[in-house]
Amino acid sequence: MEKSKDRLERMERQIAILGKPFQRIAAVDGSLLTTEQITKASETHCRLFCTRSMIGIYMSHLKAWRTMIDNGDGYAMIMEDDCSLVPSFQNELKLVLDELNTINPEWDFLYLGCFGACDPNKKYDVIGYAQRMMTHILKKSKMNSEDLTYSFVPETPIGFHCYIVSHKCAKYLVNAMKKASYHVDVAFLEHADSLNVYATKKQLSYQYTSAESSTQTDSFPIIPNTIFEKIVCSRNISYGYYFSAPIFAIGKFNANFYLFLFVLIALLIPNEYSYFLLYYLVLETILSPMNLMNILLWGAIAILVINAKQRYS
Repeated sequence: MEKSKDRLERMERQIAILGKPFQRIAAVDGSLLTTEQITKASETHCRLFCTRSMIGIYMSHLKAWRTMIDNGDGYAMIMEDDCSLVPSFQNELKLVLDELNTINPEWDFLYLGCFGACDPNKKYDVIGYAQRMMTHILKKSKMNSEDLTYSFVPETPIGFHCYIVSHKCAKYLVNAMKKASYHVDVAFLEHADSLNVYATKKQLSYQYTSAESSTQTDSFPIIPNTIFEKIVCSRNISYGYYFSAPIFAIGKFNANFYLFLFVLIALLIPNEYSYFLLYYLVLETILSPMNLMNILLWGAIAILVINAKQRYS
């Protein structure tokens, strides 16, 4: 985005790794969208339950696809501004492209880095298995992974920080995904069975965003985030980022894994110990007073859950 000068500078420092200059496409800042713009750009359920950031990122990728179509590009590599390339990027990418262009010249979409259930050996961590259970599993492309050396057909890949898309695929996507419906990378999976989708076996790019610096996630709650930000998966994504990502939103309040975990604890904890939840929220208030509205919401939810337990116990 225009305001993220540091991210642009970081991307410019990677031109030597990339091997060629890039065209900068100004992202859509969801926080600046008017109600009319959101209504026009998103599905009804997304207007009600998507965050402005989710809608803005969705619109940004649509904008990138339309730009490559207007440019007449046969293929385009789309990079978000929190993308970090591996030093051997050029050589590794050439091996992948040579393979795909030989075995399946009709390939449409190539993840240059992904997470979730995206591993050539299907060795997933807890997040990967959860992702596989909750999102759409891709059908096999024309060529199975067993026939490929440098790429594979992923199951439920997540992450649009770096990918290559064909002109034909971009034209399909701007028609099939006209309006924001959810996180753009998750929404894409619902349409991916109509495409030849692959991922590089070696991770060629990483998303370096943390829960605190991401435009999609919240730094609240501070205490568990501080812990889970230090734990990363095999794809170099922190669990703090995973757990902070919004599942849905109601107004300005995001519902994420942390909230569901808090509600679960409130349900399971014995009534005589429920005051520990309120002590925890007081501590969160001391550490992050700027999150007072979220803390008050969590407190109200805790009181409702505790009262309901007492009424029906």
